[in-house]
Amino acid sequence: MLRKKRLFMDLSKAGLFFFQTVFKTFLKDKYKIIKALQLPYSNAKLETTNNLIKLTKRNAFGFRNFDNFKERIFIALNIKMEKTSIILSRT
Repeated sequence: MLRKKRLFMDLSKAGLFFFQTVFKTFLKDKYKIIKALQLPYSNAKLETTNNLIKLTKRNAFGFRNFDNFKERIFIALNIKMEKTSIILSRT
């Protein structure tokens, strides 16, 4: 506790109030940060996919056909929608 107080005082003397805020945030979320670094889980792939869909939507200039918009997203994500044998038997 004494080390934390001394660090806060040093930061305030130096005029680095931004680092004081960052330090407080790290102290407040210390256990969450440690757990996030220990666990192998991440939502980075989902966030990337969501961002790519939003960018595609922004650049779509109002696709009138939703199927074309969906196909554009699949192309951007490099996803192939393969037909099953049931669908192939109908054609």
